[in-house]
Amino acid sequence: MMKLNKNTRNRVEIAFPTISQIKQELKRFTFIPILIFLVASCKNTGDPAIEVLASYNLNYSQITGISRSGEYLKDSLSVTVHHLLTPANVANYIVEFEVLTGGGTVDHPRLFTRKDGKASTRWKLGKEYFLQTVEAKIYDPEGLLLSKIRFNAYGMLFNAWNEVSFAPLSTVADAAGDTINQASWLISLSKVYKRGSHFLDWQLINEPKLNGAREIEIDKNGVIYIGTWFGELYKSADQGQS
Repeated sequence: MMKLNKNTRNRVEIAFPTISQIKQELKRFTFIPILIFLVASCKNTGDPAIEVLASYNLNYSQITGISRSGEYLKDSLSVTVHHLLTPANVANYIVEFEVLTGGGTVDHPRLFTRKDGKASTRWKLGKEYFLQTVEAKIYDPEGLLLSKIRFNAYGMLFNAWNEVSFAPLSTVADAAGDTINQASWLISLSKVYKRGSHFLDWQLINEPKLNGAREIEIDKNGVIYIGTWFGELYKSADQGQS
C-alpha cells in the first residue's frame, strides 16, 4: 500500500488488492480484475469516502505450449488490457516480456498496447530445460505496475530425458501402435487420444461412445479394438476415423 500524506489531518491512500496466482489449467482466455481505490479519511468527521479511480481486466491467451526446443511456439504470447471506466482509452499500456527459464527468447521484450489494448509477441523456446517460462509485466501509461502473468511451455529436448508431468502422457493406461502407417493411440483417464505431429502431441478423439475406454489393441490388419469399463467393445478399420 502506498500512502501520500498531505498534512497531519488528512491523507490519501492508494490501495492495490492482491492478485491470486494464475493457474495453468484455465479456459482459452482468462480475465484478471484489478481495482484501484482512492480512500480519503478525515479525523474531524471520521466519515471515509471511497472512489473507484480505475478498474481493469487483463485478458491473456492460453498458448499451445509444446514445441521442439530451439523453435517458435505455434501460438503467440498475447495480453489485452480492458479499462472498464474508459473502454476506449487502452492504448500505450506497457507490456514487458521476460524469459525466466529455458534459455529462449521473445521477439519483442517491450511493447505498447494498441488501440484495442492488445500486445503480442512470439516466443522461441530455448534448449536448456524442458519446462520453460516467460513472465509478462503490465504497466499503465504512467509506469504503475498493474499485474504479472506467467506463460509456461514445453520444449522437447532430443539429447536428454523429458520429464512429462501433464495429461494425457502422465496418466497412460494403455497404448497401441501401427508401425506400417506410423500411427499411435493411447488411453488416458478413460479417453482415447491419437498421436499428432510428434511424440508429445496427442489429440483427443471426440467420440462419446469411447468415453470410459479401458483397453486398446490393434491386429495385423490394422483394425483397432477398444474395450470400455461398461463391457462394450468397439472396432475401427479406418485408423480410428469411425
